[in-house]
Amino acid sequence: MIPGSSQDLSSRPVFINDELIPFGAYQAIFHKITKKVDRINRIFNGGYTLKPSDIVNLHAMMHQTIVQYKIVGSHEEVVHVQRRHGSRTFNSIQLFKIADMSSREQTSTISYEMEFLIILPAEIETVKDFAQRYKVSIVIDKDEVDERDDSVPFFLRGFIGTPAIKMSLEYSDYMVAQALSATINGWVNSLPKQIESGYVKFFRKIEGKFRSFSPVILKASPFIGASINVIHHKYGPSTLTSIVLFCFAISIISDAIIEMLIDLIYKNVSLLGPRMLIDFTLGDQDRINSIGLKKKRFISTASFLVVTVIVALIVNIFSSWVYPKIFGSL
Repeated sequence: MIPGSSQDLSSRPVFINDELIPFGAYQAIFHKITKKVDRINRIFNGGYTLKPSDIVNLHAMMHQTIVQYKIVGSHEEVVHVQRRHGSRTFNSIQLFKIADMSSREQTSTISYEMEFLIILPAEIETVKDFAQRYKVSIVIDKDEVDERDDSVPFFLRGFIGTPAIKMSLEYSDYMVAQALSATINGWVNSLPKQIESGYVKFFRKIEGKFRSFSPVILKASPFIGASINVIHHKYGPSTLTSIVLFCFAISIISDAIIEMLIDLIYKNVSLLGPRMLIDFTLGDQDRINSIGLKKKRFISTASFLVVTVIVALIVNIFSSWVYPKIFGSL
């Protein structure tokens, strides 16, 4: 082999200035060799209201975004999961648009998935036909476990989670991914969204302090009242001992009652927060109407519970006065 010959040059590595290779070519070559893609995950928090027409609008917006590219294959899928009647998969948006949604069953989950291959313009001849894969998945879950669902533990039934729309985007080219992500963000922002009340935010903010200090105050209040009562009256040792034991009993009983009342208050407060309202079936409409009625009943329930807590506090404070009135005449 003669140095400097063509055979010698072909055996040596060739270095190309990376400034001459566009970034899209790197991505195309990487995807062609490894079949790997990057992924973006995002969660949109908040109480949204979704109807079948919103899924149709999402599909139209996605197609408008990718129409500028050379598409060599695409597939969309909508999965409608009901609480008890299983699920239905629609392999085209046209089938989803004409689907019968007159069931009295509630919707559990709605998912939209679109997968496609596109060929981006390439400055290098050898990569101009490399197809890049993209996959968009959007999942909307009902944010609560049904109280009658026997498949979950008893203590989890009726649990209300954080309402959110979950998005997953698998992509090869970052600029295309940005366009798709912006489209999804615009779609989510166009959905009706419930605003959390300032009162609900306040109740959630003080929940920890309320749960911590309320039982302590109610436990101590009988003894505070007893101290004031003993100062103003001269009781004998036997009466004083009986009053102290009576205050202990009132303190223990009131602690259990207050814990129950606080749980009821915050269970009702959670009903006032934003909820994921999926309005697809007649059963979904029944659920939305039921949530509205529960919110209306909250005012009267909360008023009763607050008054009960105040009455319990007053009874605890004056329990030492009550004892001589009840047992002194016996």
